[in-house]
Amino acid sequence: ITDINEAVVVNLSFSRESIIGSKFSDFFENKKLAEMGVEQTFSQKQVKNYSLSLVSKYGAIIKVSFNASLYKNKKNVVQGIFAIARIVESN
Repeated sequence: ITDINEAVVVNLSFSRESIIGSKFSDFFENKKLAEMGVEQTFSQKQVKNYSLSLVSKYGAIIKVSFNASLYKNKKNVVQGIFAIARIVESN
């Protein structure tokens, strides 16, 4: 993770500094499913409405709809993934 918005920081209850630099799948209930979403983004160039569940620092489950696409530089070389997670349900 190279950047994160404040809404995710608040919902996860982790500091921004502890999130940045960590592995994407570390914040999901099903790490394998999160990793599969990343793999799918690289293989299909995008993912739409991929269901995942974030886990907050205190164990709250936050169901999200994940959308992602490849992020490329000016030379059209893939630099990573740009992702957005929309909260569907939280408890």
